[in-house]
Amino acid sequence: MVTSFKTYDIAVIGLGALGSSALWHLSKSGKRIVGIDQFSPPHEMGSSHGETRITRLAVGEGMDFVPIVKRSHQIWN
Repeated sequence: MVTSFKTYDIAVIGLGALGSSALWHLSKSGKRIVGIDQFSPPHEMGSSHGETRITRLAVGEGMDFVPIVKRSHQIWN
């Protein structure tokens, strides 16, 4: 049996909302990246799954976050 190994520059562990966002941004860096998650997508085990989850344009963290939130809505749609 032949075993092969791949080398990556960056590994993102956990591909929920934050991990998948990090992986998406890193994909533009030219680095060799890999994302690893416990479950195969799509699945119902993440914290952002379910009909009760919401997203909003008003953020309490400050105006600096508004462009990021608007962009996330564009990507989601």
